[in-house]
Amino acid sequence: MKDFNQLIQEFEQLLKSDDLVMIKFYESNIDLIENTPYQPQEFDQKLKMTGEYGLSLVSAGLYSKATKVLKSVIQQFKIIAERKDKDPYEITYFEHLLWNYGVALWEIKNTKETKIVFEKLVKHYPKNEKYHAWLNGLKANKIQKINNVFLVIGAFYLVGNYTFFDKLNEDVQNILSWLSIPILTTFLALELYIYLLKRKKAN
Repeated sequence: MKDFNQLIQEFEQLLKSDDLVMIKFYESNIDLIENTPYQPQEFDQKLKMTGEYGLSLVSAGLYSKATKVLKSVIQQFKIIAERKDKDPYEITYFEHLLWNYGVALWEIKNTKETKIVFEKLVKHYPKNEKYHAWLNGLKANKIQKINNVFLVIGAFYLVGNYTFFDKLNEDVQNILSWLSIPILTTFLALELYIYLLKRKKAN
C-alpha cells in the first residue's frame, strides 16, 4: 500500500495532466487522501490535492460535485490562512478557487449563492472587470425576472383593453387606466436599468 509521500509525488506529476486524469487519481485514492492522519506540514498538500480535484471537476463540467468540494476547500483554506495571520484574499490560489466556485454555482442555477460569491470577488478584487461583469449580469437577470411579471400584467391589460374592458362599468375602467400608468412606468424604468447593467457588462 502506498504512503502519503508516494501520493504527493504522483500528484505533483499529474498537475499538468488532463482534468479527467486528475479526477480519476483523486477518486482512486480518496480513502488515503481523506482519512490518513496528517502532520501539520502535510495538511497544506492534502488541501492542494482536494482543491485541484475541485477545479478539475469544474473544468470537466461536473458542477454539482464541484460545488461541494470547493465549498469545503475554501472554508478550510480560510481557516488555515487566518491561523497563519494571512489574508486568504491576498493568495492567488484562493481567488482562483473562489472564482471557479462561483462559476459552478451559476451552472447549477444557484443564483443566490452565485451572487454572494461574486459580491465577495468584487469587494476584494475591485479592479477585476470580469468579476464586475458577472455581478452586473446577475443583477440584471434578477431584475429581468421581476420585470417579466410586469410584462405579463401589461399583456393582460392590452388584451383586456381590446376585448372585455369596455363591458366593465366606467369606474372600473378608470381604475384600470390609472393602474396601468405606474405599471408601465415601472416596467420601462426596470428595462432601462437592465439595459444599463448589460451595457456595463459588455464594456
